[in-house]
Amino acid sequence: MEKPEFGTPGTVEEYFRRAVGKAEQGDLQGAIDGYTEALGLGPKNAAAYYDRGALRARLGQQEDALADLQQAADLSRAHGDMEHYQQVVETLRRVRGEFPSP
Repeated sequence: MEKPEFGTPGTVEEYFRRAVGKAEQGDLQGAIDGYTEALGLGPKNAAAYYDRGALRARLGQQEDALADLQQAADLSRAHGDMEHYQQVVETLRRVRGEFPSP
């Protein structure tokens, strides 16, 4: 059975899995679009914000990357997932270092 493309009805988990697959295939913008769809259905998914933010950083989209990563940090902390929170904070530091303030 063929998997539906983005824009077709699905669950947050389906969109998330498809976004991961797109990223693994090197389709970074397609993955970002998939994470955006997943977040439209599940706006409290810290992992989707984290992954989308990391991809945006790779594409040089600093403001969007930092916003996503901050949201991932806030959600991880609110959910009590301190391990993921620490991972996000480290990524935030790296991204800020790659894009210093003018």
